Amino acid sequence: MQYLLKKIWPFVCLALLVGCGDYEQKICGEYRLTRCNATEVRISRPNGYQTMINGNIENYAVRDPYITGYANTNNLDVSSEPRAKEGYFLLNTSNDNRLEAMTESEWKVELQKINWPSPKLNPPR
Repeated sequence: MQYLLKKIWPFVCLALLVGCGDYEQKICGEYRLTRCNATEVRISRPNGYQTMINGNIENYAVRDPYITGYANTNNLDVSSEPRAKEGYFLLNTSNDNRLEAMTESEWKVELQKINWPSPKLNPPR
């Protein structure tokens, strides 16, 4: 029994570290990347944890005052969250203006307007 515990103990610890607990990471201004569970990541503000992007953040990039990326509806109950749509988003943190659920071509047009033609999107860590 002790042999088995010694063998699986590192895996149990890793599972606890990866799969449990919420975290917040400040990304721009008052905005935070918030992990809600093992599969759901949101962009929110600390004032009441107001969700700013409807959907699960798959990839994102930050260039103050903008946050952009791609959100999906994986593992979300879209019947209880009908505004969540899959697509690209662009959030201006200086005035809370946001565009969501854009196609790639719509997104690229919006990025050209702010002179950010090719942001490097990364998954949340």
